[in-house]
Amino acid sequence: MKLCKKCGAHNADDRIFCVDCGEPLGAKLTPEQENKQNEALSQQLEKMYNRRNPLYVSCFDKIVGSIAIAGAIGALIGVIFALINGQE
Repeated sequence: MKLCKKCGAHNADDRIFCVDCGEPLGAKLTPEQENKQNEALSQQLEKMYNRRNPLYVSCFDKIVGSIAIAGAIGALIGVIFALINGQE
């Protein structure tokens, strides 16, 4: 793997220029450097998917939200039918 010094993008070993910014790439990372980069990426991904994230929504909350939306749609349809039947 090659790491772009300008934008930090990860590039394949055979790349000469960065796939993201076009900057000329240097030498390939050593296996130790590549392992450090992979570990840092894993930690970053773990933080993104951490349940303590304020944007995390549990499965229970998704189910309750879906039921609430379905109920609201059902109520709206009921009101529409009541209005249509009341005008006849």
